[in-house]
Amino acid sequence: MANPCDRCDGKCCRYVAIEIDEPVTKSDFDDIRWYTAHRGVSVFVEDGCWYVNFATRCNFLNSDNKCDIYETRPKICRNHDRSECEGPDGHYCLEIEFRHPREVEEYYTNVVKPKLAAKRKRKARKKK
Repeated sequence: MANPCDRCDGKCCRYVAIEIDEPVTKSDFDDIRWYTAHRGVSVFVEDGCWYVNFATRCNFLNSDNKCDIYETRPKICRNHDRSECEGPDGHYCLEIEFRHPREVEEYYTNVVKPKLAAKRKRKARKKK
């Protein structure tokens, strides 16, 4: 059986992304600042879901970025939906990406904080 990933450059095999809860509070965003303070760690949003991303290469990815154990690869690899492939013909579109604590702080200050302030004002008006 031909390996459908033969044309791929193995992008999906060079990181691990774990879904996290959407940050809501200043403390949540402080956690994200901490994540991004570590080399090779970023946080991104795709399709409305938040992920912490660890840039780390799979031990089974060879120097040509091909899987050395393709026929016996783990289930998570077999279940990867190739229609969402990040390879040369695929797409990779993130809504938000933080690679540095400064980016998280700027986002919180310029986007989240104003939304929270507007929400508090609406609540205060409703109480009147």
